[in-house]
Amino acid sequence: MSTPFDHSLVSSRNTPRNMATPKRHHHKHDIDNVPSQNFKIGYQKVSLDIDLAEQTITGETELTILPQDPSLKQVRLDCRGMQIKSIIINQRKANFEYNDFLQNDEYLNDENNHVLQHFDYNPNYEFNSKQRTIDQHHMYRGKFYPLYSDQNNTQDPPSSFPESSSELVIHVPDGIKIRLQAATKTTANTNFSPAPATNRSMHGTPITTNTLMNSDKVYTPLNIKINYLVKNSKNGILFHGGKHTNIPKNKWFCYTYNNDIGCSASSWVPCVDSFYEKPAWDINIIVPKTIGDIGETKIIGTKAAERALRKLQLEEMDEDDANDEPQPDDTTQQQQDQEHQQSVSQKEAQQQQDEDEEDKIDESTPITVAVPDVISSKESPHTLDIGKKIVNFQFYNPVSAHHLGFAVGPFDKTPIMDIKPGTNELAPATNLLTPGEVEDISGNLSNDMNSTNKVPTMLYFQHGKKTEVINSTIFLYKALDFYSKEFGSFPFTSYTLVFIEDLPVDICGFAGLTLASDRLLYTADLIEPMEHTTELLSAALAEQYSGINVLPKSFNDFWLVLGIARYMAIQFMKRLFGLNHYKFLVKDRMDQVCDLDVGRRPLGNQLFRFPVNIDQDFGFLKLKSPLILFILDRRMTKTDKSFGLSRVIPKIFLQAMSGDLISGNCLSTAHFQHVCEKVAHHKLEGFFNNWIHFSGVPTFRITQRFNRKRMMIEMTIRQMQRGGGPTGIGSGGSGLHHGDSNGGSDEVHDGDAIRKQHQRDNFVDEANKLLADDQAFDPQSVFTGPITIRIHEADGTPYEHIVDIRESYTKIDIQYNTKYRRVKKKKLDDNDEEDGTGNSGVGGNGKKSSKNNNKNDDDDGRVQMLGDILTSSSEMEAWGMKEDDVDENGNGPENTVNTANSTSNNNAAAKSITSRS
Repeated sequence: MSTPFDHSLVSSRNTPRNMATPKRHHHKHDIDNVPSQNFKIGYQKVSLDIDLAEQTITGETELTILPQDPSLKQVRLDCRGMQIKSIIINQRKANFEYNDFLQNDEYLNDENNHVLQHFDYNPNYEFNSKQRTIDQHHMYRGKFYPLYSDQNNTQDPPSSFPESSSELVIHVPDGIKIRLQAATKTTANTNFSPAPATNRSMHGTPITTNTLMNSDKVYTPLNIKINYLVKNSKNGILFHGGKHTNIPKNKWFCYTYNNDIGCSASSWVPCVDSFYEKPAWDINIIVPKTIGDIGETKIIGTKAAERALRKLQLEEMDEDDANDEPQPDDTTQQQQDQEHQQSVSQKEAQQQQDEDEEDKIDESTPITVAVPDVISSKESPHTLDIGKKIVNFQFYNPVSAHHLGFAVGPFDKTPIMDIKPGTNELAPATNLLTPGEVEDISGNLSNDMNSTNKVPTMLYFQHGKKTEVINSTIFLYKALDFYSKEFGSFPFTSYTLVFIEDLPVDICGFAGLTLASDRLLYTADLIEPMEHTTELLSAALAEQYSGINVLPKSFNDFWLVLGIARYMAIQFMKRLFGLNHYKFLVKDRMDQVCDLDVGRRPLGNQLFRFPVNIDQDFGFLKLKSPLILFILDRRMTKTDKSFGLSRVIPKIFLQAMSGDLISGNCLSTAHFQHVCEKVAHHKLEGFFNNWIHFSGVPTFRITQRFNRKRMMIEMTIRQMQRGGGPTGIGSGGSGLHHGDSNGGSDEVHDGDAIRKQHQRDNFVDEANKLLADDQAFDPQSVFTGPITIRIHEADGTPYEHIVDIRESYTKIDIQYNTKYRRVKKKKLDDNDEEDGTGNSGVGGNGKKSSKNNNKNDDDDGRVQMLGDILTSSSEMEAWGMKEDDVDENGNGPENTVNTANSTSNNNAAAKSITSRS
C-alpha cells in the first residue's frame, strides 16, 4: 500500500531554499514540487470572431512568453480540434508541429488547411491507410497516448500532477537570441500594460507579469501571434443551432464548456491548459449585433453595408417624424388616409407572409455576450463590419485557462432579486447593482443595511423564462450574503449566472461565471425541485471560493476543494431549511457512503485517466468529502473545544488572497491539516490517516444493558469493517471481517443492490479499473478516535458522553446520572377503558373517579413524556406490545435506556456513529 502521508524528503528539492525568499507558513512536509517549465506566460490576448450560422470561430491569440532559460528553443502549447493558419514570433514567421489526436476526416480533407498544403501521403505510415492492421496497434496507442495514461502517481499520491498533452510545438527561429536584460528595458519593449500589483507568487517564481518584470533575471520576451480556425467544436466550446438545423434562429447560441480537465480551454484557444499557468487575460469577442445579422457580412463600402445604413437612417427619421408630425389639411388628410390604408394592407400581407416563414422571429433582438466581469466589460462597434460588435473583458488577477468562460446568444438579463423587508414583493437588490443600473430601475428597491455583500450579480436566460429564473434563484442573494459573512469576501469583482438550454451537465463553473442547465428551473407552484436546485446553485456559488479561486495542488487534493465548497453549501442549507433538514441530509448522505465505500480507493489516492471528467470522475468525492469535513468539524468543536472549520476555511481563503499558498492559490492536504492543527491546538494525524489516506468507513455493532445494582450502562462496541477483496466492489458482496448470523442481512442486500446500480451507472469507470488491474483497497481494521454517545435517561434528559476508541473491541461503562426508582405502571381496569366511550367511573357521575385520578397523579410524580402514550389494553393489543417479566437482577425492558446506537444492525450503527467520530 502506498504511503498515507503527504511526505517527501527534503533532499528531493532540486534547488535549496533561498534565504531572501519570504517565509511561508506551509506544513513542514508540504514542499513546492509543482512541475516547472522553461517559460511562463505573462499575458495573453485573445480575439474570437464567432459565426453562429456556420458554427465556426476565427481566432487570433497573442502570447507574451517570458523565458526562464536562455536555451529555450521550443514553446509547447495545448491545442486540439483546430486549424493553425500561421504563427509569428517577434515579427518572424515560425515553424511548428501540430500533432492532434482529435484530428478527424473533415480536418484532413479541408483544402484550405495550411498544415496540409505540402502534405506527402505515405500509406506505410499514415493512420488512415488500409495497409494498417491490428498488428500495428502500438502505433495507434502511441497516437492516442493521453487516453491510456494514468494521471496519478500511486507510489507518491501528493505528486500526482496532470500531464500536459502539448499538441502544438512551436520552434523559436534561430535569428531570435534570448539574452539576459534589465527589467525596466524589457517592460518598455513589451506592447502590453502589465497587470496591477498583486501578492500572489510562488516559491522563487513570481506569477504575475508585473512581478516577473521586476525579478532579478529577466530574459528577452517572445511575442507569439497565432491565427487559427475552429470548426464544429465538440469540446471546450459548444454550439446550439446553425443553418443546417431545424432550430429557429432566436435559439442559436454558443457557450464554453469545461467539464474535461486539461483539454477544454485548449479546444478554442492555444494555451497552457493547466491550473499552474495563470496569466493575465484580455478577451475580445466579435458577434453579430442582432439576430438578423447572423450569417451576414456588411463590410463598410459594400452594397450590403449601404443598405443597412440607409435602413438605419430611415428608422431614425421615422422616429423623429412620429415625435413632431405637423397637422395636415382636409384634402391632404384624405389622400394620406387612402395611401396609408393601401400601405397598411400591403404591410399586413407581407407581415403575415413573414410570420409564416420565420415563425414570428424578431430579427431586431440583440445578441448578448454573458461575460464574467459585468463591471469593466466594454461593448464597441466593429471597425469594418457594421453588422457586428466587439465585447471586451479582462482578467488581471491570475486565472487559469480552464476557468475562462462566456456565453453568446439572444439572452435576456435581470439583476439578482431580493424580497423587500416586511413584504412579499420582489425587487433588485440595490447593493448588487452598478450605479448605472440603479438609476435605470424605478420603484422602491430593497436596501439591507446589515448586508456585507457588495457583489454585482447578473442573471442571463432565454426569452420567456424570467419568472422561472427569479423563482429558482430567489435565495441567491442570501447565499452570497451568508458566504461573505461566514467565509470571507467574494473572490471576484462580479458574478454572472447563465441558464443554458440542453447543457450536457447541470453546472459548469468558471471564474466569476456559472453556466447552469435550464432543467434546474421551476415555477412557483412546484416544491419538489426546490431542494435539489437550491443545493446545486449554492454549491456552484461556493465553488467560486473553493475550486476556482482556490485550486488543488495535485489530483489527489481535489477531494479537499470539492469538499470545502459542498461543506459551505450544506451550511447554507442548514441556515435556509433548518436544523432538522440538515440532520436528515447528513444522515441520508452517510447511508449512501456506507453502501458505496467498499473496496474503493482512499480520498487522498484516487485513480484518474485522461481526460478527467468533473461530472463523472468526481461523483464519489463530492458525496464523501463534505461528510468527512463535517466529522472533522465535530471533532474540533466537541473534543478540542475550538472554533472548528468556521475558523479554518476563512484562514485558507485569506492565504489564497495574500498568495501564501503554493503557486499562489494551490491548496494541498498537508497544508490543510497544518491549518486545522493550529486552530485546534491538537495533532490530527490520526484523523487524516483514518479518513483521508485509508479507505472504507467503520461499521459498528453496539450492544448495551443497564445494570441496576451498579447504576451503570454496560456497553460494548465491536468494529466490523467490510473488506474490498473478492467480495468487494468487483462482485458486490459484503465482505464483512466478522460475521453476524442474525443482524444486518437485509441491510447488506440493500447495500449490494446500491453498489451494483452504481456500477451500471459508471460502467466506463469500472471497466477502466478492471483494465488497469486496479487493486481493491481493504479498510483498516480499526478506526480510532473519539465518538459521542448520547443517552436519554429515565427523566428524558439527554446526556452526552465522549468515548475514545482504540481497539476493535471496546467495552465501556457509563455512569447513570438519574436517581433511579422503578415506576410501576398502573394497569387500567375495565372502567378506565369505558372512559373512552363516555361512561363514568365509580358512582356513575365521575366525581369520585376524577378525584382519585388527581390524587394518584400527585402521588406518582411522573414526568410527562413527549409523544403518544399507549397504555390501554386495546392499544397494546393493536400495536402488538406486551410486558416482559423482570429478571432476578431487576433488569427489565422498562429499565433499558435509549442509546444513540442500541441495535445490532451493523450498517445502521456505522452510519450513526460515523457522524460523531
